[in-house]
Amino acid sequence: MKKRFIFLNAASVFLILITFIIIVVNGNEYTVHTKAFFENPTQENFRIEFSDNGIVELENYSFAEDGEMIFRIRAVKKGFTTAVAHFGENSVSHRTSFYVTPLKTIIEKTSANQYNFTSYEYVIIAVLLILLLTESVMIYSFFDCKKEADFSYPMVTYGGIAMYNAILFAFILYKTLNNVVLNFSAVLANIITTGEYFILAMTPIMLIMAVSVSISNIWLMKHEGYRPVNGLGILISIFWMGGTLFVFFFRGMNLFPQSEIMIVVRSIFNISVIYVMCYFECLIVSTSVCAFL
Repeated sequence: MKKRFIFLNAASVFLILITFIIIVVNGNEYTVHTKAFFENPTQENFRIEFSDNGIVELENYSFAEDGEMIFRIRAVKKGFTTAVAHFGENSVSHRTSFYVTPLKTIIEKTSANQYNFTSYEYVIIAVLLILLLTESVMIYSFFDCKKEADFSYPMVTYGGIAMYNAILFAFILYKTLNNVVLNFSAVLANIITTGEYFILAMTPIMLIMAVSVSISNIWLMKHEGYRPVNGLGILISIFWMGGTLFVFFFRGMNLFPQSEIMIVVRSIFNISVIYVMCYFECLIVSTSVCAFL
């Protein structure tokens, strides 16, 4: 393995490890921004009730200058609890849930199935740095292959990864600088959205290529017989069409019970499918670029 790839792997592991340590160290406390605003609020009319009082403890609560209700909690032990914030006699102003991990990291789950934890910002920084490092290594490797006239599959791979990483890096950075990424779920949503935009933009080009390759394969099979290699283009076109239909029409369908585990599994599966589709399309584009160099 070349030194630059060893460096990339080591740097990525180091960034992930540092981010994990920061989250564990800071994660036993969490500040909740309720997004509930009041005019001239008083703390006497504010109270919080927990479904299980032994999981987290309330440290303090206050109202921001704009009237938003804010409270801070600390982890006590592993478990799950729901917090209901009241303002006034019977009104419910905010409801949210917390899961405390064995390492006493508090993970918030809102009623809209949005997840967050303290220091999630460091996850964004780590992702951006890893993407930037990967982009640098891929671009250098691509032009290194070009300089050596090594027009091989690795060169195509370097170009494809560099293309998708650049788009993903620019999109996440733009969203972060514009305060759109407000929780950890938004980080995952941005990764998915970037892939969807890319696939949508590439659909006309990929459709033309898929039809052209399929017609070419049909012509080959008529003249050279039904050999597997002559139908490879058709299989690739079917794979692309199936993946595209899944991303835009079937990805959001709830085919299984919406348990905590299934939500995580579905998110990982969706990101994986979108990443594979984007990677595949980037390889096609990269192959076309290499053909002209």
